[in-house]
Formats: sequence, structure tokens, C-alpha cells
Amino acid sequence: MSMRRDVHEEVRSRLHEAAGAHEPDRERMLARVERGMAGPAGSGHREARPPVFGWMRVAGATAAVAGVLAVGGYAVASAVKDEAAPRRQEVATSPTPTPSPEATSRPPAPPAPVEPTPSRAAQSRAEPRPPARPHAAPATARPAPAPPARAPS
Repeated sequence: MSMRRDVHEEVRSRLHEAAGAHEPDRERMLARVERGMAGPAGSGHREARPPVFGWMRVAGATAAVAGVLAVGGYAVASAVKDEAAPRRQEVATSPTPTPSPEATSRPPAPPAPVEPTPSRAAQSRAEPRPPARPHAAPATARPAPAPPARAPS
């Protein structure tokens, strides 16, 4: 480490000596400025592009950004859609017990009469019916609770 410091200090001291010994040449600097001012305005420089190409670059960059965002959005939507897909699960259930006649206070209701099937034209005009629940258990009648007794006023 000390060797590096010695080298850096030596270079620094030489640069300070050279800077102190430097004497600017005023006439040489003025001649260089005059040459620069006298030369043609566009010498050595590229000419500016017409404004059409500038707008094409802006439109191209905008289209590229929109394309990248669209592809990224599609990728995110695909990833989220796959994760959120509901998975079918099978659940084992026991059959619904049928109530015994002793448990109910009334006899079971007879099945509803079957209506004849209407024609296709009548079905298309008829209002849609809600789907029937095939496994609905018969409801048992429960007596309503008695209202609380009021105190005489």
C-alpha cells in the first residue's frame, strides 16, 4: 500500500510543477478563436435530420413500449388466471335421512301432479322457470313460539 501512495504522490508533485511552469500563449489562443469564427457554420458537424424522422422515432418508441406492456399484461393475466382457476373437489356426503311417520305430526304430502309437456313454440314463449331442486327434503311444520305474557297495567 505504501508503494501506491508513493507513486500517487510523485505523479501529483510532477503535475503541480508542470502547472506552475506553464505560461499560456495568448496570441496562439486568439488565432485559434479567429479561425473558428471565420470558418463555415456547419463545418465538421452533421446536419440536423428533418423533423419527419424525429416523429417517426417517437412513434416507433411508443409502439414498442405499448407492445411490451401488452405482452406483459397478457403474461400476468395468464398467470393469475391459472392460479385462480377453481379446482374440482369431491366431497363424500351421506344420503339425507327420511323422516319417520312418528317424527312428524302430519302425513307426507302426495307428489305433485305431472303436467303434460308443452309444445316447443309454447316453451319458447313461456317465461323461464327456476330449476327444480331434486334433493329437497320435506319441511316439517313447527309450532310458532307463544308470545311473552304481558303484565297487567
